[in-house]
Amino acid sequence: MDDSVALMFNNTLQKISNLSSRKNLALRESCKIAQDAIRDSPLFTKNAKHEPKEYEILANKLFIPLQLACETKEPKIMTLALDCFDKLMAYGIVKSYVIDESKALEQKKLIESIVNCIGFYFNFQDDNVQLQIIRSLLTAVITPTCDVHDTCLMSSIKTCYNIYLVTVNKVNVTAAKNVLFQMVDFVLQRFETISQSKMTNSKLDAGQIEEINNQYQVNLSDVNLLFRAFCKLSTKDDNNQTGTVSQQNLGPDTQEMKSKMLSLELLSRILESPLPSLKLSEKFINHSIKRYLSISLLHNGTSLHLPVFKLTLTLFQSLIIHFKEHLKEEIGLFFSKILLAVLSSHNCQAKQKWLILPVLYEICKNPQTIVDIFVNYDCDPDRKDIFEKMVYELSRVAQGTITGEQRSSNSDDNKFKILGLECIVTIMKSLVDWSKELYSSINPTQSSLNTTNSPVKKLTKSHSRNSSTDSDQEEPNSSATPLEIAISKFNQHPKKGIDYLVKKNLLKETPEDLSAFLKSNSSKLDQKKIGEYFNHSSVFTFNVLYKYIESFQFQGKEIDEALLELLCNFQIINSENQIIDKIVEKFAEKYYNDNQLNLSPITSPNLSSPILTSQPQQNNNNNNNNNITNNSEISNAETIYLLSYTIIILSTDLHNPTTKSKISPEEWIKMNSKINDKKDLSKEYLLSIYNRILNSKSISPSSSSTKQSVTNSTNSTSTNITNNNINNNNGIEYEEKFMRFNRESDQISKQCQELIKAKLSKKSIFYKARNIEHVRPMFLLSWCYVLSTLSVVLDDSKDKKLISLCLEGFTYAIRVSSIFYLNVERSSFITSLSKFSLLDTIKEPTLKNIECVKTLLSIGLSESNYLSDSWSSVLKVIFILERLHLIDAQQSSSSSLFMSSSKQSANLTLSSSPPSSINNIIEQIQSVTLSPQKQQEHLQQMIQSSPTLSSQSASTQPNLPPMKGISSGNEQIPISIQKLLDEYPKEMVFDSLAIEKIFTNSVLLSDDSIVTFFKCLCEISEDEINHYQKNYSLIKLVECIEYNFKRIRLVFYNIWEIVVQHFIRMGLHPNNDISLHAIDSLRQLATKYLEKQELSHYNFQNEFLTPFESIIRNNPSPLIQEHTIRCISQLSLSKTLNIKSGWKTIFNVLRYGSEIQNQSIVELSFNSIDQIIQKHLNLLDDSRVFQDIVQCLVSFTNPKVSYSECSHRSLLLLEKLLKEKFLFNNNNNNQNNNNNILKESEIKLLLPIITGFSISTLHENEMVRNISIDLLFKSLRQYGNSFSQTTWSHVIQNILKVNLQVMDLQKKTIGTMEQNWIRKSLPVYLENLLDLFSRFHLVGFYRYFLDIVEPFLCFGSDMNFQAASFSYVQFVHQCYQDFNEDLWEALCNSIQKVIHQLLISKSKSHHLYNFSKTLSSLSPIQFNPSPDNLIEKEFQDNLERFENTEPLLSIYNWQTAIQFMQKISNLFVERYHHQELPQSFTIALIKTWHQVYLLSTRINSEMTFLSFFGEMNSQSFESNSLGYLLMLLVEIYLDDQYPLVQSLCEPILEKLSIGILQEYSVSQFSSAGTKVVKIICQIIQGYSRFTDVQFQKHLASIYPFIVDFTLNENSEIRQSILFILKRISKSLPEKSIIDIPPTLILDPPNTLNLQNKKLNLL
Repeated sequence: MDDSVALMFNNTLQKISNLSSRKNLALRESCKIAQDAIRDSPLFTKNAKHEPKEYEILANKLFIPLQLACETKEPKIMTLALDCFDKLMAYGIVKSYVIDESKALEQKKLIESIVNCIGFYFNFQDDNVQLQIIRSLLTAVITPTCDVHDTCLMSSIKTCYNIYLVTVNKVNVTAAKNVLFQMVDFVLQRFETISQSKMTNSKLDAGQIEEINNQYQVNLSDVNLLFRAFCKLSTKDDNNQTGTVSQQNLGPDTQEMKSKMLSLELLSRILESPLPSLKLSEKFINHSIKRYLSISLLHNGTSLHLPVFKLTLTLFQSLIIHFKEHLKEEIGLFFSKILLAVLSSHNCQAKQKWLILPVLYEICKNPQTIVDIFVNYDCDPDRKDIFEKMVYELSRVAQGTITGEQRSSNSDDNKFKILGLECIVTIMKSLVDWSKELYSSINPTQSSLNTTNSPVKKLTKSHSRNSSTDSDQEEPNSSATPLEIAISKFNQHPKKGIDYLVKKNLLKETPEDLSAFLKSNSSKLDQKKIGEYFNHSSVFTFNVLYKYIESFQFQGKEIDEALLELLCNFQIINSENQIIDKIVEKFAEKYYNDNQLNLSPITSPNLSSPILTSQPQQNNNNNNNNNITNNSEISNAETIYLLSYTIIILSTDLHNPTTKSKISPEEWIKMNSKINDKKDLSKEYLLSIYNRILNSKSISPSSSSTKQSVTNSTNSTSTNITNNNINNNNGIEYEEKFMRFNRESDQISKQCQELIKAKLSKKSIFYKARNIEHVRPMFLLSWCYVLSTLSVVLDDSKDKKLISLCLEGFTYAIRVSSIFYLNVERSSFITSLSKFSLLDTIKEPTLKNIECVKTLLSIGLSESNYLSDSWSSVLKVIFILERLHLIDAQQSSSSSLFMSSSKQSANLTLSSSPPSSINNIIEQIQSVTLSPQKQQEHLQQMIQSSPTLSSQSASTQPNLPPMKGISSGNEQIPISIQKLLDEYPKEMVFDSLAIEKIFTNSVLLSDDSIVTFFKCLCEISEDEINHYQKNYSLIKLVECIEYNFKRIRLVFYNIWEIVVQHFIRMGLHPNNDISLHAIDSLRQLATKYLEKQELSHYNFQNEFLTPFESIIRNNPSPLIQEHTIRCISQLSLSKTLNIKSGWKTIFNVLRYGSEIQNQSIVELSFNSIDQIIQKHLNLLDDSRVFQDIVQCLVSFTNPKVSYSECSHRSLLLLEKLLKEKFLFNNNNNNQNNNNNILKESEIKLLLPIITGFSISTLHENEMVRNISIDLLFKSLRQYGNSFSQTTWSHVIQNILKVNLQVMDLQKKTIGTMEQNWIRKSLPVYLENLLDLFSRFHLVGFYRYFLDIVEPFLCFGSDMNFQAASFSYVQFVHQCYQDFNEDLWEALCNSIQKVIHQLLISKSKSHHLYNFSKTLSSLSPIQFNPSPDNLIEKEFQDNLERFENTEPLLSIYNWQTAIQFMQKISNLFVERYHHQELPQSFTIALIKTWHQVYLLSTRINSEMTFLSFFGEMNSQSFESNSLGYLLMLLVEIYLDDQYPLVQSLCEPILEKLSIGILQEYSVSQFSSAGTKVVKIICQIIQGYSRFTDVQFQKHLASIYPFIVDFTLNENSEIRQSILFILKRISKSLPEKSIIDIPPTLILDPPNTLNLQNKKLNLL
């Protein structure tokens, strides 16, 4: 201090002295003394050290006059004195240690005396004095040298507090209040400073630490004193009034109310932003807040005085935000007794509720606070559910159901709703904020765009590394070989190692050389670096990878062992799905090729012969003996591909220590159901894989840190591994966790309750929430209230603020339910919101509905990965917008029009030229390093920058005529929508690019979500087409499929499995325009898809093209069928080089085209396959494609194809295929070509062609028949030498025999085509067939020839009989030498079968004929069979068998049977004497003739048959059968080479002959006819042929009849008798010649009267 300060004090004292009364001598004297002290004090000397005593002396000298001045109670004097007090303290003259000399015995400090002196006059009614008191006390408190504590501090505050209450001057009131705030702030800040010093006292000595601790305790005591005082003041009411009545009668200007308000404000000042040290002070919390503030809050919480109530709520808000950890019981009590009780009360004021809502809003706004409330109260069974009740009460407020003193106007009602709704929405927002970490971790962009492997990022890193190291990098070891140096470089950076090898000419930069280098040096190369090299997504790298995998040998290995062998050679870090998919895809092809003979033999379709199935190999007695049998059931490489994925998943799961729930064998089998070409693999095979993986090490294409790139997303039943999804983001862990968590009801709540019960020592401990999973049970408790509130308010309200809040609430609620996979809750919210968005179902839509539409569309963007089946609601809204023409294709905006708020776009620089398509955009976005949160938004920005994208949708749609009944430009818009358009044109139009984001973002969806998205899109498309005949959704479906073409095969398979069924249904739609559009869409997709190369032995191309086949088979419209064939033809010709498995479906479609009864379609189909063959002969090299081509061509040779030109050309093409594939020689008709020996695999390819030739032999066109027969047997003759017995069996049974069996010869009327075929083609066919049998000596199949010819003998006309009988006889004639006993027996059975078919009726007789009596009249037939004579037994058996048999009433059949037997008998006569026919055949032939004879006797002896056949026919049938029977018996008897048969025939011949001669002797010859004469002559001539011995033996029995017949005038009989007589004369002895007397002339015998005698012979 300097002299100016001394002068100031001196002048002030002088003024006081001058103003004082002269009577006040003490004041004047003390002023003079003080002035002297100032003059003499060294304190006012500069640069001098001052002793504490000097301050004490001066301060006491100055205190006395100032105290006396205040006692004068003169305002001016008091003002000067108080001002001087202020300056004394301000300039530091009054120290904290200075003792008041007047009270030295009490050791009272001077500062306390000063404060007491100043505060004594608080009620002095002078504004300036009061103001100066306030100022002085503030200086005393905040001046550090004063160091006011305890009672002194409280006195200062009390004085200012009293002045605030008693003064009427508003300036002083304000000043007092502000000073109090400053004092409180100073005290708190001082405490904070000391607390911080205490916390950082590690470098201080013990004395300093003790001093700081003392200061801390003093300052903490000050805070506690202040706080307690304010708490007590806040609860102090009028002494005469208590309770509610007191509070109700207190006015706002009363001292009691002012005191209460000020104390509450000061408390709020302390707690509003509490200092950190104060929040950590247990003493403050336990002794001040809990003990005093809690009482104050409960006391004032029931106050009807709104300002008090408001301040109380503010205090509670501060407590719950800053001190909730220490006030669990108090907060819970206040919530339940005050806040929630007031909200639910019927009697409280509405304004009180109005004040509560902002407090609840602030509480709800803090996610930590709201979650802590749930954890500590709702999860504690001993406490009430505060969170749930709060949500319930807020929902009632938001819905306008407040009870009690109601609001007075509609505006109040609206305000209440807004406040309540804001709280509800804020709760949902807090839940979203609390779980935002989870949401960002499973952001949809992460599952599809892997930015960590961005090419740009890699390029940047590589460039920076190269720039710093390449220039001065030295070789590792100068003595190392170049190969060692290259390996070292490769292990540091793969690209450098490769470049070094190329530079040193150690290898060429080709896939073959690079793969060989990697394979041969795999033990020296770093596995991670090999994986890093493969991880570069380029065509060249993929080729190297393919060659590398092809270098492995997997023959005879189990699939899991082979996969492990491959994946153990490299590790892929931070791998993309595409890389892993390429590895598994190529592995499947390689494994299938190496084990192809054991896995999938080439088979000929539709042929069931055993030769077409490869014979299983014998099991080896080694460790791999189960390999062939297990793997043999795998159908194609696609099965191995799917199985490999599940093996990786299983291995990762079983060997991951963090996975608690392992895949069980049952789940493993279920995962692999229907993966083997829609069939199941055997359980034994799958369990063997499971056991090996369980006992082996992990199989994974990546290291342990990246194993999550392959995860299991298995379906329950049908597609299984098609429901196994491969995700690359770590967020899938959360998805699986919450899906499991979702199945365990209320698990989180139970855990919280158990946690609280476990704290036995302190029940009131407060648990701070840290787990994201708490959000789920919170949402489950509140979602019903929230949904009802949002729905009711949105439905009833027209206020923009309320509508905006409701939509915001829907957005937050849907996000929470989506994050935690609460499907029912999410679906409920979206369904409720969609009800307000369906513009076509709302009678009077408003802007509210438009906002709902925008919100729903924005949800479709933000929550796209979680919507599941709720996608239907979003897509349906889009369809409605398009149908109502609310999508503006011309408008372009920088941000989505249906987004509630714009988001800041990413600052990126890409290609300057705009992308021409969405695929280019996706490629660019994938090549840029971008944070996951910005990828989706940047994708939209790229789309909007493309000038061609807006027209892409239109270009996608094929050029088709408009659908019937639809005109997109002229459809009438509803009147209500038109009104809105007129009133709000801008708000009602949606940007097409903004809508397009919904579909373009499908590339960012996870593998699970994309399948559900397409499922919903198909459902919407089908509904749109069926009900509105619109194709907008179908167009978008095609676009989305194109966007997702780059997904891995496994995921796209699941997508296509859903989409394909939709396309088929649309292709079968009765509206041809829709069907045409569906087919064109399929063609467009197929054209795009076939640009991708397919590895061998896969089947997905075939499945991709399957809809074409289904459509053409089931849609009867010729227009659709023709269009389908044209599309397939175009695909086959334009994508020939890329088509592999797709050929099967292509040829199936063309094959079905041949079955359509439409000439243009048939010709179009054939021309298509003709072009394919002519332009792409190299297709014949693929055996599978060759089979498909043959199958297709064979379909055109079918007789059902009535267009002979196509059939003719197809035969020529089949011949061409023979020439190209098997070097077919068309001129080898008559000679075997032994040089054309085919392999078994070639024979399997040849058989379908032979089948095609065979089918066309029944064609209606003669030229086609002739060509086909010629080609059929030429090919068989040329290649027959290569056929095994099994092959011949198939050819004969399934081709030649079946082919002729197609001809229906039993029809009543045979058509012209059949007649022409029988007349012209059958002889040629049978001739070639017989030549085939005899040429190759097909002994084992001779009986099949008989089976082939038999039908033509038994049915049809004389034409087929002549050809068949000739072939039959020629067959026996040419091939009998090869017959064995079985074949002879088969021949006998065949003859009897033919006879029975021709002569025996299948229907039973309606009349009972006495067959025995009829036959008994025939004495030649009646004989007792000898037990040793087999023929007699056969004859007796015939009698018994045919006694009740009905002969067939058919003259043609009898004639045919007689002719057939005659030809066989003639053959017998010719061959019998050569001793080449067995006895069994001879006996069977006799038996057959005897059967014919018996039946003929029957029809010639009964009038029923005589009337049908006629007399001449009946006689002829009997005589012919009897004549041939006699001929056979005579021939056998004359042949002494078979004495046994001869002895058997002798008695039969004798009895039969003698019986006939006796029957027609001279006495009875009058009844005989011409045919009887022939029989008699045949018998007589037969006897004449007997040998001498035979003749002499039977002469005695025949001679009497000879004598009788000598009297017969018939010249033929007389001539026959002449031969007998001459034979007899040779045996007579020679006698003398006697003259013969003249012949006696007798009268001729009477003429036979044939009319008077019943005929017995035919």
